[in-house]
Amino acid sequence: MSLLAPLYLLGLLGLLVPWLLHRFNHHEPPEQPFPSTRFLEQTRPPATSKRKLRYWPLLLLRTLLLAGLCFLFAQPWLKSDGQLNETDTVQMLIVDSSFSMRAGDRWALTNDAVNKLIDDLPEQSALQLLSFSSQLSALTDITADRASVKDALALLEPGYASADYGELMRRVNKLVGDIDKPVTAHFITDAQRSNLPAQMNTLLANGLDSFKVVAVGSPTETNYFLSADATTSDNVTARVVVNVGASAPSTQSSTDTVQKTVEVFIKDQLLASEQVLLAPGEIKTVQFDSISLPSELSELMQVKFKQADFFSEDDKLNIPLRGLSQLSVSITHVGDEPGEQALVFVKTALETNGSAKVNLLDIGAALAPGTRHAIVFVDDITQVPDAVTRFINAGGNALLLPNRIDSLSGSSVSTVSPAAAFVSRIDEAHPLGLGDLNWFNTRFYDTGPFSLQSADRVLLGLDEGQPLLVERNVADNGRLLIMNDLLDGLDTDLPLQPVFVSLMQRIIEYFDISNAIPSKIEVGQSLFLPANSQLLAPNGDAMLELAQLGSANDVRVDVPGVYSVLGASQTNNVLVILNPAESNLTALTRTELDAWEARHDQTAPSNNDQTDNTDNSNQSNNISNALNSAQNRHALWRWLLPLVLLFLLAESLMANRMLWIRRDGL
Repeated sequence: MSLLAPLYLLGLLGLLVPWLLHRFNHHEPPEQPFPSTRFLEQTRPPATSKRKLRYWPLLLLRTLLLAGLCFLFAQPWLKSDGQLNETDTVQMLIVDSSFSMRAGDRWALTNDAVNKLIDDLPEQSALQLLSFSSQLSALTDITADRASVKDALALLEPGYASADYGELMRRVNKLVGDIDKPVTAHFITDAQRSNLPAQMNTLLANGLDSFKVVAVGSPTETNYFLSADATTSDNVTARVVVNVGASAPSTQSSTDTVQKTVEVFIKDQLLASEQVLLAPGEIKTVQFDSISLPSELSELMQVKFKQADFFSEDDKLNIPLRGLSQLSVSITHVGDEPGEQALVFVKTALETNGSAKVNLLDIGAALAPGTRHAIVFVDDITQVPDAVTRFINAGGNALLLPNRIDSLSGSSVSTVSPAAAFVSRIDEAHPLGLGDLNWFNTRFYDTGPFSLQSADRVLLGLDEGQPLLVERNVADNGRLLIMNDLLDGLDTDLPLQPVFVSLMQRIIEYFDISNAIPSKIEVGQSLFLPANSQLLAPNGDAMLELAQLGSANDVRVDVPGVYSVLGASQTNNVLVILNPAESNLTALTRTELDAWEARHDQTAPSNNDQTDNTDNSNQSNNISNALNSAQNRHALWRWLLPLVLLFLLAESLMANRMLWIRRDGL
């Protein structure tokens, strides 16, 4: 038996405490009244007094309790006698289970490669099987049992999530740190070039002794894939934008083109089709404008290739037809009328993708109880009108915009910046997600001071210190945003930039009650569901148990399709899409894979001298010998803790019993 923290055994000195308590605990008998002592003979008091320990069972329990606590904190463990102690190295078998492994016969080739690898590995090596797509998962413990590893491999199936080789190496390096033996990792994959990380230096796990890549799949295969988006503004016609791509096999000429036919369906009814010529590695956009919709509308459209290829799972997809249920947004003003240009910019940005319907109303109708979202132009954005405050208290959401220059500063004099100002402050923690937008080319020339209140939250700020977009906490029922910009296209080019459309769309989505539910996510990501919401899979099955409905939930979605979120007042569709990079089967060359492996070659000569290498090797061996692998330990606290609790319970019962006896004077 060994101890992880032997210093806690110093607590055994505390065993003297119960002995001292029992040794010097002398209970004086009570004095009884006596009529007279004159007739009693005097006796000489004894020269010595003898004290005896009493309540031996109680003393024993207290001693065992303290000793058990000391050993519990010292963390005793036993070294296992299994086969792992006889192994020299640990061989990690990491199987790529991302979506691309479903193409053709790649998974069958992967199983054959892993089984052959298991048979060829030395008998002195321990094995561990892991799978990797968006996460690294251990399918077995580190074991010398080859049969159990093969059984776990037989149960593994490729999923739909995407992979990132940089994330793989980071997770492997963290896992290797808990193993005290040399580790060799074997990565069985189709070696997609699209899965390479943005920073190539992350392709290193320096804790590995060596790293090997087993590539599967044919380099001559060309895969064709697509992604699409469909919108309608009038429920009569629709616009469908389809991105069509082809992977680039390394052995095929880039001039070889293939003709593909893209088709659009609703309820098995063909609405449109178009032919496109694709060369390997090429991506094209096909746009269908003014597609006539059938009288019986469906919220789902299907886009697919007429000619399927060897990887048929990415040749068709279902997409929601956005714009069938438009969000109503009212535009009004308090005070002077806003400029015509600002009205056009705001209205156009809101109606761009067909998800919002804009109504130009007066102040009374726009802020009526039936309205939920309003864009309000005011003379002074520093002073929230009472009508807007009442509207927000009633549960409405409002965006305040200035309608003239002096409303920016509250005076008739504006501040003209000598040079253009740029967005430099972004609250990336806010649900609007403004950090994802491209603010690079947006310039602001005419700005004025804006007085912030204590409850204001600056979402966007300029490099000259002025806030651009502010959220003000007026009431818990609704939301209030204030934009410090005229939106006239003269003093600022914000309404002329594409980022303005994205900004207005996200503001409306944030105002909507379903702002926590995105319209589109990728496979492998988690979907946040508010309380009292149910998630239905594409086949209609409920994904949450009844006990989970009362609280918010994060649900990981692993299968593509259109999911339905059933809320208290409405239903939202969430499109779960495949990562287009997973369909691009362009593979790394063997030379590139050899270079990846060479980064982990521990036997490669170093620029340092031999003495330094020897010292480093000895130091590494000393550290490795000093560590105890978690797989080779049997912790004893699981058995020791119940004993300590049992001693505590027995000591309490017996001590109370002794106290009851002494109180009764027995």
